[in-house]
Amino acid sequence: MSLRRTVIATVPAVAIVTLVLLAAMLTIARSASAQSADTPTCSTGTAVPNPANNPGLVSDCEILLAVRDTLASYATLDWSAATPITHWEGVTVEGTPQRVTKLWFDEDQLAGTIPAELGSLSNLQWLWLNENQLTGAIPRELGSLANLELLWLSKNQLSGEIPAELGRLFNLESLSLDYNQLTGRIPPELGTLSNLETLSLDDNQLTGQIPPELGSLSNLEVLSLYDNQLSGQIPSELSNLSNLERLSLSSNRLSGQIPPELSNLSNLESLSLSSNRLSGQIPPELGSLSNLADLWLGENQLTGQISPELGSLSNLRLLMLWNNRLTGQIPPELGGFSKLEWLRLDGNRLSGQIPPELGSLANLELLMLSNNQLSGDIPPELGRLSNLEELTLSLNRLTGCIPDALQDVPKNDHMSLGLPFCGDTDRTALVALYNATDGPNWVFNANWLSDRPLDEWYGVTTGANGRVTELNVSGGGAITGNGLQGRIPAELDSLADLQRLYLSGNRLTGCIPTGLRDVPVNDLDNLALPFCDDADKAALVALYNVADGPNWVFNTNWLSDRPLGEWYGVTTDATGRVTELRLYTLNGNQPVDSYGGGVITGNGLQGRIPAELGSLS
Repeated sequence: MSLRRTVIATVPAVAIVTLVLLAAMLTIARSASAQSADTPTCSTGTAVPNPANNPGLVSDCEILLAVRDTLASYATLDWSAATPITHWEGVTVEGTPQRVTKLWFDEDQLAGTIPAELGSLSNLQWLWLNENQLTGAIPRELGSLANLELLWLSKNQLSGEIPAELGRLFNLESLSLDYNQLTGRIPPELGTLSNLETLSLDDNQLTGQIPPELGSLSNLEVLSLYDNQLSGQIPSELSNLSNLERLSLSSNRLSGQIPPELSNLSNLESLSLSSNRLSGQIPPELGSLSNLADLWLGENQLTGQISPELGSLSNLRLLMLWNNRLTGQIPPELGGFSKLEWLRLDGNRLSGQIPPELGSLANLELLMLSNNQLSGDIPPELGRLSNLEELTLSLNRLTGCIPDALQDVPKNDHMSLGLPFCGDTDRTALVALYNATDGPNWVFNANWLSDRPLDEWYGVTTGANGRVTELNVSGGGAITGNGLQGRIPAELDSLADLQRLYLSGNRLTGCIPTGLRDVPVNDLDNLALPFCDDADKAALVALYNVADGPNWVFNTNWLSDRPLGEWYGVTTDATGRVTELRLYTLNGNQPVDSYGGGVITGNGLQGRIPAELGSLS
């Protein structure tokens, strides 16, 4: 067969194959076209009704479907063109014509990144993506959302810097980016957001200074920047924020002094500047902030005294000044805070006594005064603080006893004070009286030495703090008295709150403890006994007279009106009684007549030791 015949014979076969292939491709194309016509889109009328009349909502729909997987990541969003957009999770559609106005997701519904395409939702008013697991940066494209009023991206894992483009959101009223991992500086462009009411950037890693431009936010009510790494001084321009109610700059690295101009913030309710490096004094001008409820200045390097002007803060609930270098006394004016619930002054260098006026803080729940240089007794008035839940007083120089009413405070450091409860001190004194005066044979001794409260012991009355205020063991009119016999123990001097004392009609001997002469109402004159310091003084005078006192080498203050503890060689206890008598010089005593009792000592004493010296008990 020739080549020409072969070619002619082959053509029909090739044509047939070609026609078959073309027919198959056409069938596939028709099938794909039909399938495409059956797949809904934002324009097919399900997701967006009347799409031809609402191209804006169609555009919003297409944007959200395009970013769905980026935003959700491994989470699930029910967005679908087969479902009306008004039923989509977290999406709010409003207005005429309808548009997407709000995106609202919180509590771990999203785990992706924030798509830049969201910046094209031109009618969006709220973007609320709090408490999710979003990562990555905040897209600068969000600065195009000209109608945005609320932008909340808190409690995610966002990183990078805050876009300066957010300063173009001129309708924004609330910006919350706290609890993320944002870095860099606070954009000064945020100072142009004239409608902003809340700016919260807490708990990030922001650095640099606080932009003074923020002082232009005339409608701002909340400025919260705590727990970052901000440095420099607090801009005085913040005092221009006339509507500010809360200013929180705690836990940064701010330095310098607290601007007194902050006193211009007449609407301020909370001022939190604690845990910084602020120095200088607390401006007394802050006392003019009549609406202030919370004042946090702890953990700084503040010095000087606590200004009494702070006592004018009649609405104060929290006064937190702990861990500074404050000196001077605690102003009694602080007792006028009728609404105060927390008072922390611990970790300073405060001195003087605890003002009893603090006992008037009826709503106080926390009182921390530890680690200062406070001295004196714990005021019994603190026992009136019935709502107290925590009390610290240790690491001071307090004396006396702990008011009994404080022993039920749930959290306390009583064990670190090394002081007894006042009831225990008074109990000890009463037990000493019982033992020293034949208590078992008293006529009336009901409940004495029992575990019953002291005011149930016969003849004992106590005050609200548990301390003894009256002691009447005179016998209650019995002809024979109450049967007390023996010496009055010195411990009775420790009844510091005693106002009335009746001991007459008994067989008491010795002397009356010196401190009891100050009890306002008593019958001590009926005892015909001297006060102990008088008895001791009489014994010392006898020694002076028989031992040639005028010629002693050292006799300073002897026979004078000075306290016995100031007489040369005499030591007394807190009750004024002589506890030690040293009348020899460094050369010692030199007895020359060991049989007759006459001695000549190195201090020039000569003669016999008088019997009265035996009364120095």
